[in-house]
Amino acid sequence: MELLKCSCCGASEFIKYADYQECVYCGSKYKIEPSPAKSSINPARGNFMEDEVSILLKKCENEPQKASRYANLILDIDPGNKDALKYWFIVK
Repeated sequence: MELLKCSCCGASEFIKYADYQECVYCGSKYKIEPSPAKSSINPARGNFMEDEVSILLKKCENEPQKASRYANLILDIDPGNKDALKYWFIVK
């Protein structure tokens, strides 16, 4: 992360507002540029979250004694996943 310095006074302390920052010392205002959105999609691998969910669902099937643990991980990624809910309700 790059440290912003005021071009007027050289200070590096700012008050952040919705769409700009203001220098604490001299009051200069700087527009906040939106950063590019980070995506979990890797063109080489496809959708990362879908890959992880499918791997965890397979583990639920193959390791029923740990299925509720894997289901909890899936529900952290995708809270409405109906397949994970089947395993989540299994009595430990």
